[in-house]
Amino acid sequence: MTKDTKELVLTVEQIKEQGRKIMDIMKNLEALHNFSNTMMLVMNSDTPNAFKLSALNGFLTTVYDQTEVASMDLDNVVILLLECDNLKNLKDFEVRFGGDK
Repeated sequence: MTKDTKELVLTVEQIKEQGRKIMDIMKNLEALHNFSNTMMLVMNSDTPNAFKLSALNGFLTTVYDQTEVASMDLDNVVILLLECDNLKNLKDFEVRFGGDK
């Protein structure tokens, strides 16, 4: 029984960089979680409705922007890690999307 082994084309440093990107995304998600907790306190307080709506609008804008950025960043990390043994696909990705291999 033989195993089909492939060689990685990403360096250890490039793989670690992808890990750092995931850690940054996780920190941003934690910040959004904390922001949502604050919003729940504001929405359940006796604060005037105009302030609540303004705060909610700011919160939703932030969530929308941050999730869009996180989604794009995660897409890039996933592609690089899933194609870590395929130089041709990594080069194609880099040409098409400016990947950071």
